Amino acid sequence: MKRWLCVLVLGLLILGSASAADTMSEYSLAPFAFDTGVILNMAFGDQIANARLNTGEWTFYDLPSSIDGAPYCGQNDIVGFGQMQLSIYTALNSAEKHEPDIGDNIEPSGAARCALTAAQAQAEAEALLSELGISDASLQSVTAYGKMEKFAAGYRLAFGQTLEGVPVYWAASTHVEEITVPSYTPQSNRMVIVIGDGGLVRIKGWWSAFTPTKQNVAIVSEADAAAVFAGLGEDTAYAQRCYLLTGSYEAAVALPAYRCHNRFISAETGAELQ
Repeated sequence: MKRWLCVLVLGLLILGSASAADTMSEYSLAPFAFDTGVILNMAFGDQIANARLNTGEWTFYDLPSSIDGAPYCGQNDIVGFGQMQLSIYTALNSAEKHEPDIGDNIEPSGAARCALTAAQAQAEAEALLSELGISDASLQSVTAYGKMEKFAAGYRLAFGQTLEGVPVYWAASTHVEEITVPSYTPQSNRMVIVIGDGGLVRIKGWWSAFTPTKQNVAIVSEADAAAVFAGLGEDTAYAQRCYLLTGSYEAAVALPAYRCHNRFISAETGAELQ
């Protein structure tokens, strides 16, 4: 009880010190609509005229000659939570046998056994994101692969979505273990791009469009937020400004927040969110 009283007092003090000059916003989420022509060109190149449309639960394109599903591309907006799933697999994915997700195939030196360098791969990946209309991405990792000689070599790059220049995280409450209808849970807002000497191998990820619903929300300072986390028992208290994505399959929202480890508080009120 004493602990919660301390946290409450801290929260009240913080509310009084929030500066109107330091603000964030609240947002609703919707699936990000990628340009169909752009993703078709990335997937098929000079074979784009032969691409055929397939419709089912979601819309995608492939070729009559596609091997093991590649090349193909598509957008899936039925995953819910205001997310769009994007998939682009080029012919190189099958023809050159790229396997960037096998642990034994990761090159620990960080330099893949190919002419392409990590810096060049990053520049190419960022150019592809720009073509897709993505400007709110932050590099998370660059992984070299191709240690196993039977597989092609290249780089796997992961980019996380940002909002107002800060990272976004999904609330734990949106990941339920029980069987639900619909039985979807949100994926991390991230694009993973695989590139080799021959060019783009594949792109896969989930992305959202954000529409402000409440603007110029005065927020507490990072120092005050860190004090709240300390009051909640965090041994190493820090405060990372971010957005906490929460809500439901039908209506997801982005709330201004601070993060410390896996705990979140409201950036507006200092109240514990997770």
